[in-house]
Amino acid sequence: MTVSTVWVHLVRCELAVAARGRATHRRRSRVTVALVASVVWLVGAPRARLSWPERGHLAFVALAMVSVLACGLAGVRHTAGWQAEWEQTGMLPSLRQANLRPLETMGGVLAAKALLALTELLPLAPVAVLLLVLSGPSVGELLRVGLLLVTTLLASLAVGLLGGSLGRGRRRWANRTLWLLGAWLVWLPAAGVAWDRLGGCAGVHPWLLAASPLAACSAALDGPAGGDSHNFRRSVGLCLGVGLVAFAGACGRSRGHWGGWPPSSRAEAASPVGSRLAGTGGAAARAERTPLWVIAPVALAALSVFVLALGSPHSADLAWACGALYTAHLSGKVLLAWEANLALRERRSSGALLVELTTPLSAAELLAGTHRVLEARFRPPLGLLALTNAAALVALSLRTPRGLGPEGCLALALGLGLGLVQTFLDAPALAWFGMSAGLRAGSALAGLGATLGTVVLLPWTGLAALGTLNAGNYFTNNEVVAYALCWGFLGGALSLGVGVAARDRLTRDLRLLAAG
Repeated sequence: MTVSTVWVHLVRCELAVAARGRATHRRRSRVTVALVASVVWLVGAPRARLSWPERGHLAFVALAMVSVLACGLAGVRHTAGWQAEWEQTGMLPSLRQANLRPLETMGGVLAAKALLALTELLPLAPVAVLLLVLSGPSVGELLRVGLLLVTTLLASLAVGLLGGSLGRGRRRWANRTLWLLGAWLVWLPAAGVAWDRLGGCAGVHPWLLAASPLAACSAALDGPAGGDSHNFRRSVGLCLGVGLVAFAGACGRSRGHWGGWPPSSRAEAASPVGSRLAGTGGAAARAERTPLWVIAPVALAALSVFVLALGSPHSADLAWACGALYTAHLSGKVLLAWEANLALRERRSSGALLVELTTPLSAAELLAGTHRVLEARFRPPLGLLALTNAAALVALSLRTPRGLGPEGCLALALGLGLGLVQTFLDAPALAWFGMSAGLRAGSALAGLGATLGTVVLLPWTGLAALGTLNAGNYFTNNEVVAYALCWGFLGGALSLGVGVAARDRLTRDLRLLAAG
């Protein structure tokens, strides 16, 4: 059997499995409806100072940024756990029998996953046509953004292959893929800011900034701050370079390990992690490795970049530094949501949860014990993140950033303070909603997406909706300060409500969910 025949077989099987899944059609329908509704909202919201073409261009910019971010994170969903996924569908044994070299194997996996991921970009087509009718983007903008989306998607899938090959087990490949993607999307530009402020070679700073597709998106757009063809070509080339390096690393890691990984889903289900999480005392919490060692270097690096960016004359440097701080907080939230999703899910897969429900302990007591274990594990890293924000506030009070007026400094201080509070408000909501989503969702990744989308993404969505209404009629003064207060109020109220509702619902339905 030739390599091309195997690749065609893999692509056909991958598309067939996706076509038979009900979740595929539901997800694509929801994405299409959400995209069309978002564009209609962005275009039709009352903004007296903008013409119709300007509204269409604003909607296109927002859509482009969100799409690039989604393509940058595609590796987590599609390729990081491809071994376990294909083992469940029966494709992995046939692939092993084909006796292919690692390069040919990884090439077939990348081809199959890339074609499947490209089909998920189809909902963007009707939205792009709608915006073209409104004369929002130019044809050049549309082509550049389309090229950037495809390039980012392929590079992210390659990074996912590398992350999946770096560790065995569901926790390791997901965590390492997220770290690799976070380093590519956010930390390379943040490192460029630190390099520039520390007096490094002047030619390195633009290259590190251009390595992120988020920075390339601004170069792909027309306008006062965009349309830089030189930076756009450099960014696309660097994204392709990242993808090639990640693909080569995945092929190198698979050499000598092929056939030995991944562990089967049954082996993961029988792991002792679930039994350790079942405990209610401090011994169970100490049995798990604390995530503090993962969060500590990220938090310290983000704080260092922020302090260095305070003296930068470029406003974009401070924006990347704030993005690094938020990424550090988001890393802790992702880890907490992921562990919460697996806490009850693994125990149900091994049958331990049903056994625990036959004991004299009530459902509320079992859930409270699991929540205490999660709380004990994540209290140190979340406390460190809160101290990072406090230190950033102290640094901001000692040194005013250049080019940032009093309103901007006040808004930044409010954002740091509210982010500190939001860290502790989000933690119970992520834990309770994550445990519930882990039992209800079809996969652990689906549960993670539902948890983060509800607790983390919804406040930003509400803030974006409020921002589109601003035509000088809603926030006449201190607009950014008002936005920061709105974000804090929306996030706090949502976290409290979601946490309580998820806890009560999970306590009521635990026995039914444990039965599968």
